[in-house]
Amino acid sequence: MRKIGLFMMSLLLVSTIKADNETITQDASQLPGVSREFITTHFKGVNIAHIIIEKNFLGIKGYDVILTNGIDIEFNKSGEWEEVDGNKNSIPCAIIPQTIANYLKTNFPGNDIVKIEQDWNDFEIKLKSGLELTFDKRGKLIDIDD
Repeated sequence: MRKIGLFMMSLLLVSTIKADNETITQDASQLPGVSREFITTHFKGVNIAHIIIEKNFLGIKGYDVILTNGIDIEFNKSGEWEEVDGNKNSIPCAIIPQTIANYLKTNFPGNDIVKIEQDWNDFEIKLKSGLELTFDKRGKLIDIDD
């Protein structure tokens, strides 16, 4: 009987840990200030279609903001951007570090950026041509995929 009780408690705990939920809103005040500033700086004049606030049992995991022009921006729980996906639309070059922007301007002129992701050690950039480039945090090219 005791084993069944422990099993049931473990099952309940696992299901609670796995239980993610979302809140959908258009209220920009639900975003951290740094996220609102990022949007107004880089996407001035573009409205928010909706915001998905991703939560788990520990609280907010992140924010997924869809703009009316189709651009999708993912922010972490602190409000820092992690991914900007233009969905085939160009995204502003001002988002990326200057060393990477200079490299792209020199080596891929006229080839717009349509997606950028960053994590703790690199940036992944997708160009309109379909090329995907990976740079380290210092801006050094480390990989090219086509």
